[in-house]
Amino acid sequence: MSFSFWDIMSDAWLDFEDRDIFEEVWGAYGRAWMNARLKLWQNDVAKSLTYIKVNTKYFWFDFTFDSTSLVSEGVYDTDDSSITSIPILQDGINSYTNQYIEGTDYTVGDSTIVWTTSQDSTTLWAPTVYKNEYKISNNFGVLVQEELGDSTAYLNAVSGMFYAYWYGPTIRNIRNGLNIFYGLPYSKEDGIVFSVTDDAVIIKEGYNQYETYNLTSDQTSHLVVGDSISKFDTITNTIEVFDYITKPRWWDTYSLDMINEDFSENLDVMSATTKRIINDYTENFTFGIKIDAEEYANLTIVNPGIATRFINKIKPAYTHYKFIVYNDFRSIDSSDSDGDWLFLDDDYYGTSHGLSESWTMDLTYTPSFNYISYVDSIEGYDSSNLITFDEYQDQVHEAYDIDGDMIGLYDFLEIIEA
Repeated sequence: MSFSFWDIMSDAWLDFEDRDIFEEVWGAYGRAWMNARLKLWQNDVAKSLTYIKVNTKYFWFDFTFDSTSLVSEGVYDTDDSSITSIPILQDGINSYTNQYIEGTDYTVGDSTIVWTTSQDSTTLWAPTVYKNEYKISNNFGVLVQEELGDSTAYLNAVSGMFYAYWYGPTIRNIRNGLNIFYGLPYSKEDGIVFSVTDDAVIIKEGYNQYETYNLTSDQTSHLVVGDSISKFDTITNTIEVFDYITKPRWWDTYSLDMINEDFSENLDVMSATTKRIINDYTENFTFGIKIDAEEYANLTIVNPGIATRFINKIKPAYTHYKFIVYNDFRSIDSSDSDGDWLFLDDDYYGTSHGLSESWTMDLTYTPSFNYISYVDSIEGYDSSNLITFDEYQDQVHEAYDIDGDMIGLYDFLEIIEA
């Protein structure tokens, strides 16, 4: 800025004795003005949930590292708990000798800078600093009663809730809202599915305009080439929402004996006919939410209970829902003590991994198999407790690796003359 200013001045200023002092002063004014202008711009774009920034960006902060800011060995106080990131520190502004990188030479904590390398007493400059000023929470989170510290996961959650609340509690909108809410991939614009592979889905959004959505090894897509897709639609089938119209008798598919909570404690004394009658009635007011267990174990729930609070707010008051967390059975090398495996071998019959290859049954007996496990409770969390799914949702904890299995059984009937 200072050099462009000289360009419009008279040539007489070229020989001005204290020209370098003016250049430094004008440069400082320019940086101060740029900080104010940047903050105003960030406050303006924060009015939109689409363009709001997770953290507020600032230019040129100085940090002193000496006995006055020393907390413990290698740890210095910044006296500012809102700072979330300082990408670079250097010993100068226009010119510098040493430059340090966040994550390599130091880390930024709660009101602290922790050095991983030795550091002598000095003052260093940060070209950019990022702060958490709760803009997402104050502008939008408060409107959905979920006020947290700003983060990308929190922005995704709030965006998903606003999308669903705005467009209404349809099956598609609840699914899309949950999908965004959990930070899973969704279409940024309307388009046509151009390509689907194990690794990515490519969507054509306009003339010669393509968007690639990468898939992880645990994700699959329900889309096929040629499908029309709308903005906010899910890319993967990690989350599904269905009712008796979109998936008739979905409770049978997931081996749920009863979908009416009022009768859940009396199942032992009910006949199959009674259960069916109650379910057939209850289907009109109950929908299911299915989440893949492997993906669910890796999902970041930004606040305990936020998923159930979201569903309870958006659903019509007269409806109910069931969360179904399921896991496809996977065959893994038996040498892996943490794996799931199954031996179809008589030699293992009676062991924890064994399944009999053959059995005898009367022709009047109809076998049934719970081929998909759903979460009614989670056993073994903390190696001692038995907690329900709702309790699990409302606690702060690391992701739990839910171990439910889906097993395909293929039967051969052999009739032997007695």
